[in-house]
Amino acid sequence: MWLASSRPTGGDDLQQAYEDCLLVILRSRDGGDTVSRNAYLARVLRQLAADRDRLSPDYRAKVLGFLSSLNEPIVNESYLARFPVVRRWVEQDFEDVGWPAASE
Repeated sequence: MWLASSRPTGGDDLQQAYEDCLLVILRSRDGGDTVSRNAYLARVLRQLAADRDRLSPDYRAKVLGFLSSLNEPIVNESYLARFPVVRRWVEQDFEDVGWPAASE
């Protein structure tokens, strides 16, 4: 994902890199290991804020829906209240595609 972000690749290549990264995070973490999982997802959210203009609103809405569906989602209010920097990234990533309503 970071390599794709640093290249002037098209949106489809970048989207695929994000999807691959999210799958690796989920498949490499034990189902109950939400602390570790969310630490990695926070890094994805930080990079997504940097790549926001290169990814379509529809794609970012899909990512928000995916993140919202996880057990103990990183985009829920209790997590974001503890980690204000993550809240800032979430706001940057998803404010135009339905956040916070989709995460509540």
